[in-house]
Amino acid sequence: MIRPEDIRVGTRDAQPEDVIIPVTLRDKAFAGSVWRLYVVAPGGQELAVHSGEAAEAEATTAGSELSIRWRRNTARVLTD
Repeated sequence: MIRPEDIRVGTRDAQPEDVIIPVTLRDKAFAGSVWRLYVVAPGGQELAVHSGEAAEAEATTAGSELSIRWRRNTARVLTD
């Protein structure tokens, strides 16, 4: 599990401990003070991401190829 606010779009300021994956933008929605981007990873997994830069999110359209990243220590494994 990764919280949407822990995921960043792009590789700018990426650190060695970051997990980086390519994704495709499926949809986006303005959610108060941030854009929520709905992206699809290569294996078909869908994720919700809070955008960091509003201007970048506004300029991004469905079908755009992006990279997302998160700090390895922010992910959690959930079990039954």
